[in-house]
Amino acid sequence: MSSEEPQPAGAAVTRRAALAAFAAAVAGVASGTGPASAGSSAKLSIFGYGGASSPYSYADKATGTVLYKDLNDAEVAKYRNIFKESQNDLRVTAAAAIDGKSWEDVRSALRLRANDLGAAAKRLSDASPVSNEATKAYNQFKKSANKLDFAARQKNVAQAVAAREAAAADLDKWGRVVGF
Repeated sequence: MSSEEPQPAGAAVTRRAALAAFAAAVAGVASGTGPASAGSSAKLSIFGYGGASSPYSYADKATGTVLYKDLNDAEVAKYRNIFKESQNDLRVTAAAAIDGKSWEDVRSALRLRANDLGAAAKRLSDASPVSNEATKAYNQFKKSANKLDFAARQKNVAQAVAAREAAAADLDKWGRVVGF
């Protein structure tokens, strides 16, 4: 069909008519909304002090036996396992890598369980009755581990051996402080 051929009445919608219909629809929707005013919203408070009739309000007092323990036996076993694996990595894997002058393996042994050990250290140190001492002991271990990492980057056997022994001793000290 060319533009010169006559079209049946109402068969085609012009752009102007479509745009006018769209503008009318938008104006109709927009006029149905009004500005927000105080008191017109729902009485729900997720993080605030509202919702006093909620069974989960901040004012509830615990009654009965408390079921939550700060550290349960499964968590302690998991963290103890992470601690033992980290000790093994430091004593056996890192020592063998230093002896073989495989410096990337020394650094890998340090990083292998670093995230897990860090999470375990934070959790156990926070739950420890001597939290400050435990945190200080773990921070000392991190300093020793960083010295070992530096010695491995420098490929210095004597410094690496001394730093590995210091890191192992510091990890053992942290383990004693938290009760391992």
